[in-house]
Amino acid sequence: MKNSFRITHRWPLRLVAILAVIVIVINALERKAKPDPTDVLIADFLSQYNIPGAVIGLSQPGSPVELRAYGLADRQAARQMQTTDRFRLASLSKPVTAAAVQQLLAEHGARSLDTALAEDLPALLTARDGRMTQVSLRHLLQHGAGWDHHADFDPFFLPSADLDDRLGLSFETLQDCRPIAYGMLERPLDADPGTSYGYSNLGYCWLGIWIEEISGLPYGTAVQQLVPEARGLSLAAADVTVTHHGWAQAPQVAAALPAVIAAAGGWVGTVSDFMPVATRPLAPWVFSRPGYAAPDQYYGLGWRVWERPEGRLLTHYGALPGVFSLVVRTESGAAAVALFNGRPAPELEAFGFLFEGLAGLPIFQNRAE
Repeated sequence: MKNSFRITHRWPLRLVAILAVIVIVINALERKAKPDPTDVLIADFLSQYNIPGAVIGLSQPGSPVELRAYGLADRQAARQMQTTDRFRLASLSKPVTAAAVQQLLAEHGARSLDTALAEDLPALLTARDGRMTQVSLRHLLQHGAGWDHHADFDPFFLPSADLDDRLGLSFETLQDCRPIAYGMLERPLDADPGTSYGYSNLGYCWLGIWIEEISGLPYGTAVQQLVPEARGLSLAAADVTVTHHGWAQAPQVAAALPAVIAAAGGWVGTVSDFMPVATRPLAPWVFSRPGYAAPDQYYGLGWRVWERPEGRLLTHYGALPGVFSLVVRTESGAAAVALFNGRPAPELEAFGFLFEGLAGLPIFQNRAE
């Protein structure tokens, strides 16, 4: 009787355990069979815009960064993309520059966002357009200084022959952006400072010059001292490990030289190198809204701010020949960074496709902040 009692009570427990294992296996198979939304998004993006490859990083506060590589780092060599591949970051450099400005302002209390640039850089007093003396750090950070490449031109994307014709500069002798910035002092602004938005690489060039003036250091050295999160980045073209497809067919432009377009678009790195910048705590002034801003989105101080019902998101994207980059983050630091070795067209459509896709990922849900 004793043995019979044990048998009749042991089998139900074993059956429950077996059923539990079966349920776990079925759930795992169902999860495996269900397409991952990140994989689907990036695969669709690469296919739709004929881009060879990408690396994406997803980060949530308190959790390790999740890295994924897709496609080819070099289409001709058929080399698979690795999460350790290094890209041109293009305009993801601008939040880096803005962070350095923030730190310098914190260290030099006599200056503020509304300090006129000419107070520290007297060369602006010689500008052809007297309105240049009104340009402040805030104007530069918000792309509101008065330059508009749609109305005139972006000197960093002038073919070398045009750079010589318009500014009297030789592409071969450029080592930083100062000659371009000083050459543009001979041209008028396109709008009064602080009255309208006009995306300007030139404005961020001037911020880089200001950083050098206040810190007494070269731009790259100063940034890596001021912003520890940027220490994995470099301004060396030789550090790029992917083939930026379409780069070889592009004309010689100053933007091709990382050390020249440095503060506006020169940094090089991996997704892991940039992620500390993407997730660093934000100063409240990042959300400074210019008076001319649209109600739903605007360019703050180094980041574009999107007012959405579920909470604010910040983005920046970058584009160069053969280069596309995008960062999306929340105020609390959840972030996605995506780097591509091809440039999509049309660019704004591609940004919208990728931004909305990333914003819909689980890491950006339920973010009341």
